[in-house]
Amino acid sequence: MRTDSFTLSETAIEAAGKVIEQKFGNEYHTVRRFKTKDAGAQEAHEAIRPTDLSKPEILGLEAQAAKLYALIYKRTLA
Repeated sequence: MRTDSFTLSETAIEAAGKVIEQKFGNEYHTVRRFKTKDAGAQEAHEAIRPTDLSKPEILGLEAQAAKLYALIYKRTLA
């Protein structure tokens, strides 16, 4: 996993699509594919993302950790 990557696995894309459809409706579910123009880019590395998109509430996290998790969760669904 990489912090500078936009790449998600097909499984993650499908899971995100299901969550988007459930929370926001079909009109907001569009699959966008990003490719880098950098010849040396390593697109095989997946982006940092939640392992389970259906559970955004993580109990027991400190405030800053919860904010970071929320950012990663929202960016994954964006």
